[in-house]
This record gives sequence, C-alpha cells and structure tokens, in this order.
Amino acid sequence: MQKNKFLLTGNGSYENKGCEAIVRGTISILDNAFDNNIYNIETCFESEESYVKQKNSEFDERITHIKATKERLNFFAKPSLKTFETALSNRFKILGLFENLKFQKQDHKNILDDLTNCKAALCVGGDNYSFDYGVPKFFTDTDDVILSYNKPCIIWGASIGPFSKYPIYEKNMAKHLRKITGIFVREDKSLEYLDSIGVKDNVYRVSDPAFVMEPIKPANFDTLVDLDSSIGINLSPMMAKFWTDSNMDRWSEFCINLIKKVSNKIKRPIYLVPHVVHPNINNDYVFLKNIKDQLNDLSENVYLLGPNYSAAEIKFIISKMACFMGARTHSTIAAFSSLVPTISLVYSIKALGINKEVYGDTSFCVTKDNIDNIDYIADLLNSVLADTPSIKTNINNNLIKIKQRAVESGNILVKITD
Repeated sequence: MQKNKFLLTGNGSYENKGCEAIVRGTISILDNAFDNNIYNIETCFESEESYVKQKNSEFDERITHIKATKERLNFFAKPSLKTFETALSNRFKILGLFENLKFQKQDHKNILDDLTNCKAALCVGGDNYSFDYGVPKFFTDTDDVILSYNKPCIIWGASIGPFSKYPIYEKNMAKHLRKITGIFVREDKSLEYLDSIGVKDNVYRVSDPAFVMEPIKPANFDTLVDLDSSIGINLSPMMAKFWTDSNMDRWSEFCINLIKKVSNKIKRPIYLVPHVVHPNINNDYVFLKNIKDQLNDLSENVYLLGPNYSAAEIKFIISKMACFMGARTHSTIAAFSSLVPTISLVYSIKALGINKEVYGDTSFCVTKDNIDNIDYIADLLNSVLADTPSIKTNINNNLIKIKQRAVESGNILVKITD
C-alpha cells in the first residue's frame, strides 16, 4: 500500500514541550483521518546538539526529523521588528518580505525533495504568524516554497496576528494568507481578526492539536509526592519581555513574591513545572530553579520538576494536580485537556482565545495589569480550588466540543487533499 507522506514544518524542538505536544496531537489526528502515514518534520533546532538528541530519542519510527537551514536562535532575526519599522517608508522593502522565490528555496533546500511527493505540508508552529517573536518572514517564505510545488499548504492549528500595528505589512500579509490552501485556526479571536482583514474563504475553525495528545505515565511517577493536593505553577523567563518590558530582575521578584504569597495563603504543596528547557534561551527549568533557591524556608514545600520529562509525561503529571497556573500556552492546554482548573498568565491573543473556548469567558486570565496585585492572583487561585467541581464540569462540557474540532481538522484535510 502506498504511504501518505506528510511534511510538518515551522516547529521548534521538543525542548519546547508545547512543540512536541503539537506534533504528537497532530499525528494522532492525521492517523485517525488517513491510513498508512509517514511524517517528515522540519524543525528549527537551537543547535546541532539539539537536533541529534531529538533524532536519536524519537520513539515513533514513522517520523524522520529534518534540521531547518536556520537555527531557532536566528530564524526570526532578519528582519527584526526594529529594522522592520525603519523599512516601513519603503513599500518595495515590505513587498520584498514576501516575494523572492529563488532565495526562499535556497533557505528551505532541506525540504525540497520531500515536497515532490508529500500528501500535504502543514505549518504547525502554533503562533508563528504573529509579531510575538518578530517578523514571520521565515514562515511566509516556507508557504511560498510549498505552494510553488503545487502542494496543499496548511497553516495548522494556529493563532494569527494581529498585524494592525503596521497597516502596509498587514495588507500584504492578508494578500499572502489568501493564497494559502487552508488556514486552520484554533480560537475565535484569530477567526475574527482574519475576517476583519478579508481572509475568510480558506479559513477553518478547529482546535489546538495538543488537546488530543495522550498522556504517558512517567517511570518515576511514584516518587512524586502530594500531587493530588498540589498547585502546579509554570513561570517562564520569556514573560519578562511582555510583563516587565524585559526587566528580568523585576519579573523574578514578582515570581518569588507570587509563590511566597500562594504558599502562605493557600498552604498546599506547590510544583514548579518547566515547559521549555532550551539549553541557551528561555529555559524555564533554570529560571524556576533560581526562583526556588530564593524561597528560603518555604522551599521545602515547593517542588521543582526535572527538565527531562516528555510533553506527554508532563501532561500526565499535571492531570493529577488540584489546580494549575501557567504562562506557557501548552502547559495550560495540558491542564485544560486533563480537566484541571487552570489560570492563565496572559501575554498574547492565543491565551485569551483558548480560555474563551474552554471556559466561555476570560475570567481566569491574569494580565500584566495585575503584576502589582499578587493578592488578587492568590485569591483567584483560592476561588478556583473552592469551586473545583463546577469548574471541572464546565471544562468537560466544552472539552468535548474542543476535541471534536481537533479531530475534525483531519477530516477537513481529507477533503482538501482529495
């Protein structure tokens, strides 16, 4: 029987557990919709070492890992937002962000062979098409290369925009997005934004694929104590950029004070949960270890998960907790999809949209406006714990629809590829 080859592009390494969760959930969805599949995954690794580590530890024999021509440390760098702003006065420079197929193919030479015989190419990074990390030229270039091979180009389970800060770029991005075979958006805010810029005929409302990733029990699970009564907390050094204008000292001070306040006020065990463990950038584990080391006498009641768990193992651990609070989007998705009452520390459109999908509103979202009101955040956690049964019921009612939407994305892809 002929195999269905799918090319997955635009993702980061498994050192970001959210990136791994997207891959595992996507494969589950595609396996449900298609038969006899193989997967080639182009990943923007942080280093050669990260690539070798991921390739050698992959347990799904149907997956082949491909190293993108650019490392993740650099692939947002050109053009940066700063240089981008200075180019706004020149329309042709803006157009150049989208049009130059010769150089686009050169930057994506590692996937050209795969494009000749794949069923479809899925751009799976989640929030790549936004300004959260810079100008998304790497990804729009990827789209153009895929389309030049007459292959279905799918932006898969994504949040999009907004690009309204730069109207000229937004106009050209809308033109680009209308060329895409299918844009599968994971929340309503992105859907509404795309509609507002005239992108709608190729847009499908789905859910983040990580919602259907199956949890896996870790080998050392029995050594983790007091999980069922614990509060899980994910805090990320990346949040300093969004909440404290990159003032890391102020962000660290906030995190330390928050954990102290929660510990003193709620008096439950706390598990610090790293969800991104890149060796060089935005390492949650290193950041959280430093936070824990500064808790002094409270540290005995605060546990730090190790950095070597897989995304599915972390999901299993989170599923046993009493409640969860997270900054990383996919750490909160692991909690939501396990019916764990969850508070989101918000820095972008995606968290607001996903919370609205899970809860029906954004009342359990905490924004940077609350950074000076730690009592409010601790009280919100307390109220979540007090109202756990009704919150679980609400999540479950919506989760059924969310998972159905995730699975349906595979069926939509069947129709597109046929």
